[in-house]
Amino acid sequence: MFIGRKIELEQMNRRYRSNKFQFVVMYGRRRVGKTFLLTEFIRDKKAIYFAAEQYNEKLLLEKFSAEILAVCPSNLFQKFDSFEQAIRYLAERAADERLILIIDEFQYWAQQNKALISQLQNLIDQLLLHTKLYLVLCGSYVSFMESEVLGYQSPLYGRRTAEFKLDPFHYKEAAEMLPGYDSIQMMQAYGVLGGMPMYLAQFDDVLSLKENIIDTVVAKGGLLHNEPLFALKQELRDPALYFSIIESIARGSSRYNEICTKVGVDCGAQLHALIQLGIVKKELPLGSPKTARKAIYKLQDNLFSFWFRFMSEGNLLIEQGKYELMYDRIIQPDLSNYMGHTYEDICIDLLAQANAEELLPTLFLQIGRWWGNHPKKRQEIEIDIMAKDADDTLLVGECKWRNAPVDLPILLNLIEKADMFPQGKKYYLLCSKSGYKTSLLEYGKKLGNVLILDTDTLEFKLC
Repeated sequence: MFIGRKIELEQMNRRYRSNKFQFVVMYGRRRVGKTFLLTEFIRDKKAIYFAAEQYNEKLLLEKFSAEILAVCPSNLFQKFDSFEQAIRYLAERAADERLILIIDEFQYWAQQNKALISQLQNLIDQLLLHTKLYLVLCGSYVSFMESEVLGYQSPLYGRRTAEFKLDPFHYKEAAEMLPGYDSIQMMQAYGVLGGMPMYLAQFDDVLSLKENIIDTVVAKGGLLHNEPLFALKQELRDPALYFSIIESIARGSSRYNEICTKVGVDCGAQLHALIQLGIVKKELPLGSPKTARKAIYKLQDNLFSFWFRFMSEGNLLIEQGKYELMYDRIIQPDLSNYMGHTYEDICIDLLAQANAEELLPTLFLQIGRWWGNHPKKRQEIEIDIMAKDADDTLLVGECKWRNAPVDLPILLNLIEKADMFPQGKKYYLLCSKSGYKTSLLEYGKKLGNVLILDTDTLEFKLC
């Protein structure tokens, strides 16, 4: 079943229907679903799909030749002597016929042949522009694709007709992959896996969350048991320091100085690399300038967050094969606390989606969080969700992942926090795992500007 990526698929198909030369660049982290999308795109189309691997150029060219000739047989060639010869052959075939060529993991071939990108640029300018070839370069090394293929200094700069950076699924898309789970189970699964389609595909929604976590993440042999370590080793030359940085963030360090103190070195360059990889994100209070010194660092990939928080602590039990005991002693007691921060991310994601669909009282232009000093209380406060529209209408929100319904004092405290902001029009938002008490709903209805998130329907509505 094809889930998500509908916008990207339609845009790719629209360009296919143009019958003109196309040069599409697609990139994103491993496991994000690039190959799945491309496979869906070429269904029922004449296409050559070549996945480059870490071979030398001779072997790459042999395999490339085999893929081409399997789709476009030739009486003249049994294999091609060069990349240029292969592309020229395809240009002839695509002179009057629509033909797709996909080179996946393009970075591997470009690393073997430093002249490959320049060769491709010359072929596009001199030959391919006049054909019906639909060329797709796809890669998992995000920094390589952005600098060497899309960057201003790249020979290919300005040649692309479209580019797609694939990000992990939003929460609602992720939930489509586990339809047998109720909303609470799904949020917990998302807290473990995030929105990576390949990770989500490993869970079986017939099994309990506990069974899935044990089978897939905790137990040796589970497909995600060492996934974060494997992913980092693939992307980074010296991963040891990166492991320490990620674990310090997973265990609660969020300020730059805290992280550097925890790992014992200045780690600005490493944090920047982890941000580029989509593993760490840097956040500022909503409305703060980018130069503000209030930044915090959070893990953007939930599997990394879960893995580095729990797996090293339970390593001895894992080595002894006591997987269920590890879950019961290490994971279960701290899972609700862990989910508190993840629930905030889910609620912000849902609010952003509802905003994009214009389902909120106003169209917000900024959505995020806020933290800083309360001028009257003279203490640091945090606001889980904050949003602003063009007229400075303000939304402030509180998220509660706990087993008791949210009561009126939570709303009153939120209103008190919001009083420190001078904006005139305000909305208050409450998100609760376990619903809302009648006293809160009645008071919110009386105010007329209190929104709640319905956990079952995932809709935002006024009290």
